[in-house]
Amino acid sequence: MSSPAPNGRTRLLAVYTFSGLLVGCAGPSASTEDCIAVVDRITALELADLGLRDPVLLERWTNAFHKSLRAELTTCANGHTLLPDARKCIADARTTTELIDDCLR
Repeated sequence: MSSPAPNGRTRLLAVYTFSGLLVGCAGPSASTEDCIAVVDRITALELADLGLRDPVLLERWTNAFHKSLRAELTTCANGHTLLPDARKCIADARTTTELIDDCLR
């Protein structure tokens, strides 16, 4: 059984998140790993919001996003910083909105 392709809403949220990550602020330097963590967390949160908690499906969608956003993932952090404590905030976020509003602004 194949998994559904990531929808436009989730992809748009990932792109929006990158723009939020790119905001200059006084915090640690952003890395490619930080960008990947944001995409991975948004993917997990969006799937959970849809009631989809299957780890195999999560891995498939995450891999699909890594592939489709490869260029953005490798360049999104260039010269940018994160908010203080953003990495913990991203990991602890309970919703995509919380992640974007509290962790990346």
